[in-house]
Amino acid sequence: SGSSCACAPRGTAPSSRALDETPVAMDCCGGEKDESANTFQKGGENDLSNGPAQNRGCTDIVCIPIFILAQVMFIVVTVIGMADGNQEKLYRPRDYQGGYCSVAKNWNNGTNLAGQTKLSYTMNVSSFVDSVMKQTICSSQASEVMMDILPTQAAKDEYRCDCCRTPCKKCDGAYDFGGDLASAAAITEVVTARMAELTDPDKAKELFSPASANGQTFSTEKFWSEVTKYFNMVCLPSCQPNIKTLTPRPYTFSPSRDSVFYKHWNTIVDSVANNSDVQSLQDVIQSAFTFGALPVSVCPYHPSLC
Repeated sequence: SGSSCACAPRGTAPSSRALDETPVAMDCCGGEKDESANTFQKGGENDLSNGPAQNRGCTDIVCIPIFILAQVMFIVVTVIGMADGNQEKLYRPRDYQGGYCSVAKNWNNGTNLAGQTKLSYTMNVSSFVDSVMKQTICSSQASEVMMDILPTQAAKDEYRCDCCRTPCKKCDGAYDFGGDLASAAAITEVVTARMAELTDPDKAKELFSPASANGQTFSTEKFWSEVTKYFNMVCLPSCQPNIKTLTPRPYTFSPSRDSVFYKHWNTIVDSVANNSDVQSLQDVIQSAFTFGALPVSVCPYHPSLC
C-alpha cells in the first residue's frame, strides 16, 4: 500500500550485526537501520566529549568580585549584629507586650526580664472580674447610692444609660450579670463569694464548677472558646512559683481607664458621703476586690498582671 519496506518472514534468525558495536535502529518492519551517522561518537560529526559547546570559557567574570564582596559584607553585618545586638532574641519567648524573656534591655525601655526565663500565664484581672464588677456597680443597691451622690441629673442619666437601667441608644436591653442585687447584704454575700474564688488560691479549683458562685460565667462553652482573653503571657523564673511561700503585693481592682464604668466605680470609691450604704459598698470593693499579686522578684510587671 505504498510502503517500500518488506517484512522478513516469521522465525528468521537475527542478523549477526546485532552484536556489532555499531548502533542500529529498527525500521518499521523490525529490520535494522544504520544510525551510526547520528551517534555522539568521539571524533564523529556529533562529538560531545568536550561538551555541547566547542569553544568553552568563563563568561560574566565581573560578577565574581561582586559575589565575593556580597559575602564579605554579609560576614561584616553578622559580626556587627552579634557585637551590638543580642542573639538570644532569636530564640527567647516573648511576653504580652513583646519583651524577650531572660533579656535585661528590651525595646522601648521595656521591662527588665533578666532571670525571667519561662513564659507563663497569669490571670487577666480585668477580664475575670468584668462580670462581677458590672453586677456590683449596676445593681439596684448601687443605683440608689449613685442617685444620692452624683451631683447633676446629666451625670445620673449617663450612669443609668451606661448600666442600661434606662432606655438609651447604646442599649439593646437590660444587662444580666448574674442577677440583680437589691440590698447591701446581697452585695456583700454574692460579690464576696464570687470574688473569693478569684482571690483565694485554695478556692480556685471551684471556679470552673457549674455549682460554684461563678459557675454560669466560667464553666460555659463560651468561656473556653474565649479562654485566651482571660490570661496574660508573662515571663517568670519558674512555670510554677510557690505562691504560698511568697509575700504577695496587694492590688485592688479598678476598671481600665477606657471603660465607661471607670468613673462610676471611682465615684463610689472616692465618695466622702456620710452614708452607710456608700460605706458598705466601699468596704466590699476594698476587701473583696483586693488580690495578692506575685512579688516583683518573681513577676516584674504591674501587680494587675501578676
